[in-house]
Amino acid sequence: MSYSRQNRVAIHPETKSLGHGVAPRAGNGLYGLGTHGYQWESVYSSFRRARLDRVADGCSVSANSSEGPAYISVYNRLREEILDTTLKPGAAIFEQDLARRYGVSKSPIRDALLRLKEQNLVEVQSRRGYRVRPISITEAGEMYEMRLLYERASIARAIDHASRQDIENLRFICSHPATESVHKWTAHNKEFHIALARSSGNARLFKAASELIDQFDRFTHVSVERLSWPLEFSKLIEEHRAIVDAVESHDRRLAQKLIKDHIVSARARTMVTLKEMAVIS
Repeated sequence: MSYSRQNRVAIHPETKSLGHGVAPRAGNGLYGLGTHGYQWESVYSSFRRARLDRVADGCSVSANSSEGPAYISVYNRLREEILDTTLKPGAAIFEQDLARRYGVSKSPIRDALLRLKEQNLVEVQSRRGYRVRPISITEAGEMYEMRLLYERASIARAIDHASRQDIENLRFICSHPATESVHKWTAHNKEFHIALARSSGNARLFKAASELIDQFDRFTHVSVERLSWPLEFSKLIEEHRAIVDAVESHDRRLAQKLIKDHIVSARARTMVTLKEMAVIS
């Protein structure tokens, strides 16, 4: 048994590589570690999850690891397809299908699915692989409630702290064409609301709000399905521009009203569509 001086992590000699996620070979007791197996299992699981978190957050992994880049690519592609509803709520996901599709082994597939499971985007089905987590009406309502709290707080601070550059950036985002694909609109809508949170000047509020907003792509796709076809986003863009005008003119009451109306109307569209969908929980 050896120890890493920096992290004080116990490394059993039968373990080929802690950093690469290779578990010890079976033997006496749990994982071949006798009565102390539970200690190794805890250390290993914690280390594994921490490594995946760092990779998912864009940090580098060991140069000797072949899993890192593959895991990042699979995770990003799967997450985008779930959030933009290319993979519909309730859709079945199988490791072997993904491995063939992405041309990788099952190991980075499992890592990506583990991360997505922790983010409540996929769920395990006993002996049937995974599926895209169905959208819960209750969860959607709670998320919109949280979003309203965060965005009203961001607006309140932006009134006093938004810089000229913040305002110009928001106006630039609002300059995108009104007629475009749902995918592009979803990206621009998220970009606008994250920029609005950034203009609050509060790093912690910005981080919390942007992490929540980042989970709304599925809801944005669902909500715009209530708009008339061909899709025309001019009304929503005008709402964004009115919000920027209120922030720039320091009209606190109007800005609060506009952001509330904007989110409440999106919530109403989403809820109507969710109740019509075949796969909800």
